[in-house]
Amino acid sequence: MLSFIGFSQTDSLGVVLNSKLNDTTKYKKIESLLYDTEAGLEFKLKWCDTLEAIAKQSKQEKFIIKTIVIRGVFYFNYSQYDHAITYFYKALPLAEELKLKRLQAGIYNYLGIISSDQGNSKKAIYYFRKNYNIALEINDLGSQFSSANNLSVDYNNILMPNMALYYISKCEKIAKDKKSYDFLPSLYGNKMESYIYLNDPVKAKEQLDSINKYFRITQQDNDQQMALNFFSGSYYNFVKEYKRAINFFEKNIKLIPSTDFQEFRKNYLGLNAAYYGLKDYEKAYSSLVIYYQYSDSLVNAEKMQKANETENSYKNFKVEKELEIQKLNNINKSLQLKRNKAFLILISSLSLLLIGGIFFFYKLFRDKRKANVLLEVQKAEITHQKKEILDSIYYSKRIQEGILPTENELKQKVGEHFVLYKPKDIVSGDFYWASKKIDNSFLMACCDCTGHGVPGAFMSLVAYSLLNKIDEGDQHKNPSEILNYLNIELPRFFKKEDPTQQIKDGMDMSLIEIDRKNFKLNFAGANNSIYLIRDSILQVIKADKQPISADVDMRKHIFKNTEIDLKTGDIIVMFTDGFADQFGGPTARIHGNLYRQGKKFMYKRLEELLMKYATEDMKSIKQKLETALSEWQGDLEQIDDVCLIGIRI
Repeated sequence: MLSFIGFSQTDSLGVVLNSKLNDTTKYKKIESLLYDTEAGLEFKLKWCDTLEAIAKQSKQEKFIIKTIVIRGVFYFNYSQYDHAITYFYKALPLAEELKLKRLQAGIYNYLGIISSDQGNSKKAIYYFRKNYNIALEINDLGSQFSSANNLSVDYNNILMPNMALYYISKCEKIAKDKKSYDFLPSLYGNKMESYIYLNDPVKAKEQLDSINKYFRITQQDNDQQMALNFFSGSYYNFVKEYKRAINFFEKNIKLIPSTDFQEFRKNYLGLNAAYYGLKDYEKAYSSLVIYYQYSDSLVNAEKMQKANETENSYKNFKVEKELEIQKLNNINKSLQLKRNKAFLILISSLSLLLIGGIFFFYKLFRDKRKANVLLEVQKAEITHQKKEILDSIYYSKRIQEGILPTENELKQKVGEHFVLYKPKDIVSGDFYWASKKIDNSFLMACCDCTGHGVPGAFMSLVAYSLLNKIDEGDQHKNPSEILNYLNIELPRFFKKEDPTQQIKDGMDMSLIEIDRKNFKLNFAGANNSIYLIRDSILQVIKADKQPISADVDMRKHIFKNTEIDLKTGDIIVMFTDGFADQFGGPTARIHGNLYRQGKKFMYKRLEELLMKYATEDMKSIKQKLETALSEWQGDLEQIDDVCLIGIRI
């Protein structure tokens, strides 16, 4: 039965429908009442037919599209995601065509939540970023906050905590600007999870302390205490204080309302991790079994809710059938007895079959659940191994960043400059190197090693080591002599007795020597040319079309040296191919949806930008180049490491 409120709201729907209000007001009031009513799904969908009729009568396309979205929302609220997705995708191209930005943002938000609930965080991130960009465009702070918060959760889910922290910072700014402090504990919790993934216990503890501090100065309700317990348990699991973690999770389980199955699932999963850390595999297994039981209960609760909705619809039908059976019994009792007997025999046979089927499917279900528990344990082990690998790579990143010249070192060695450096992955195959000579001259190298990520980073360390070895020597070498030296030494570094196993990777490099006292530039390049910008004219100083290679057969090449007179105000630009090769560009509409055309940025476009901004300071040039690359790339993946250096004479 509907509650008293339900009757009041459904009666109000009829009153609004039969009123003399104009179609626009009538549509909005019925929409509002439908969202508030506790009536079932079928009832709401029937009233959607009424909304659609009002929208068509008023000839307002906005309301017609909105009605499609409302149907999707009602299916979403009842967890019928397949129907919800159908209606959202039906409405999306129509909303885009009419430029209904708020409606588009709402659709992307629902699609993101569905993807996240289904465990597809990468797809969820795609939708939430769509939502966030529209919210920025229309200056909707509420939508910016919710989409940024959702993005932080899903970036943590795919182990990209730095991106999660970026969006959490956006949420914090909005919350503080609007003085909406109630959201801060949740944001601190998300931030704590990010630092856990970054393996930073100090900063993770700072966030937990912030949550505790907030709750000490505010009156806690049950939900806040539950959040504090859960975040505390998660932190102590991270720092391997498993007994303290168990204390918080067990304390929390006593506070969770009996109907909140999602909270039970989270806390029992935390208990599973804690007992697993203590090597108490029996309790870890028991916790995981209870976790699955609550998952099963959640499904059963949804089924019961849907069954109750349909029950009232069939009550009258059942009563009519019972009266018809009674009438037939009065007409022919003997015939009915025979039928009852046959019916009992049939029911008995079906019952036996049903019981056998139940046992069969129960066995299948039990076996499947055991397999799922085993898979969950294996998944935990794989996740742990993946985390250790990522921790190692992040540590490698710190090592690689540690050998690169700092901003102060570059300022002392090369003077006014900028460096735009964007690795594709955590570590990079691109790097830059600088060395200052006694005679007021300096060397600068911009290098692109074979590959990117871990292989490229290894090669970059080898190249950096060889350059430092040259720099430590007493004998002065010009750029071409240095490249020749590298071309000879690199095969020796990777020496192999078996020629078939000889490594043939290498690097492209531009190397310059600038004598500021005599205004001279010496340049040598291995596949990497450089630009000289003077008086708004850009000149390409070409490199040898030959890489520095670990292949012994490449040793014979002699790199040429180019000497150029300089003047005050000249700009020398060194670069790898990552900037010019990035895919992106303008968007194109295909089947009603916008997609990036996927063109390369190209060197010509880079040269035009450099000439356009050449008169500005170096910091401004870097910012505008970075903005241009980001806008060109959009939501496409970065395809290569980017390194671009500018030096003003």
